[in-house]
Amino acid sequence: MTNAGIAPGYDDVHPEFLNHLGSEACAWLSKLFLRIMATNTIPNMWRTAKVIAMEKTGNNPKVHVAANYPPISLLSVC
Repeated sequence: MTNAGIAPGYDDVHPEFLNHLGSEACAWLSKLFLRIMATNTIPNMWRTAKVIAMEKTGNNPKVHVAANYPPISLLSVC
């Protein structure tokens, strides 16, 4: 079970989608994972990250210093 409320990555697949897949989608995804393992290749989109800056908690919101906004990489949930 995936965590609800987690932001999607570059592919815009929300973790909640994986919780509600039907049997056909699960079978298709399973075949995809097996093919990835057999060919030893990963889809290019899964190698891409969406990088966003998140404000650290406890900092003065009026002070805009780069150190107060560390980057976070959002990867594909799959």
